[in-house]
Amino acid sequence: MSKASETKNTDDEVLKTDEKDTKTNEVESQQTEESTEVETNPWKKKYKIKLFKDNKDYKDDVFVSVNFNSYQIKRGVEVEVPEPIYEALENSYKQDLETADLIENSKASEAVLNKLN
Repeated sequence: MSKASETKNTDDEVLKTDEKDTKTNEVESQQTEESTEVETNPWKKKYKIKLFKDNKDYKDDVFVSVNFNSYQIKRGVEVEVPEPIYEALENSYKQDLETADLIENSKASEAVLNKLN
């Protein structure tokens, strides 16, 4: 083999390696952009949830709307929802717990007052 053909083969190998590196960098760049988008856009981040279901008070679907993005969530089935919808459901649940505590404390206070009278 002559020096010219050896140089050409070496140049071709370098070119192929450079092409692979460029493609790898493009893929890494695209993955970074996608992960950045998920970090900055809460609608891209998903949570799996399963809402409690019984055949009495908690049997109907749950409607949730945040910033004109509406979801109807079926109870008893695992579903994926975006972060803002998950947060709205979580806030609603926390508020329900606080309300139940207030009602319980109110009834306890009322019972104490009735005993005093």
